[in-house]
Amino acid sequence: VVAGQAHLYFTSPISAQPFVKGGRLRIVAVTSLKRSPSMPEIPTVAESGYPDFDVVSWWGVLTPAGVPKEIIGRLHTEITKVLALSDTKAKFADQGADVASDTPEQFAAYIKSEIAKWSKLIKELGVKSE
Repeated sequence: VVAGQAHLYFTSPISAQPFVKGGRLRIVAVTSLKRSPSMPEIPTVAESGYPDFDVVSWWGVLTPAGVPKEIIGRLHTEITKVLALSDTKAKFADQGADVASDTPEQFAAYIKSEIAKWSKLIKELGVKSE
């Protein structure tokens, strides 16, 4: 898109932000169901007529299976403290990212729902790996 070879591109806000700030790209919609707190003026794809469109990039901290719950709880507590710092929030917001600090159980449920959503689409489309 920046090079003029395409008219539309789906990417994460973090990837697009330098080009948006430089005036080379314009964000026309966010792909989450809700508007981004860091860009509340940008409508959602759902608001543009596709009510079930919900695709988001996400990052998380994962551990190997079998790590004791106490250690996972401690990691969650410490990471949540860092994410709550105003400097951390500002850095993420500056890059167009929204910070969430779900519990480990909520995050595990979210990952399972993402696997189910994308597995269904892959099966419906008949996508095969090579």
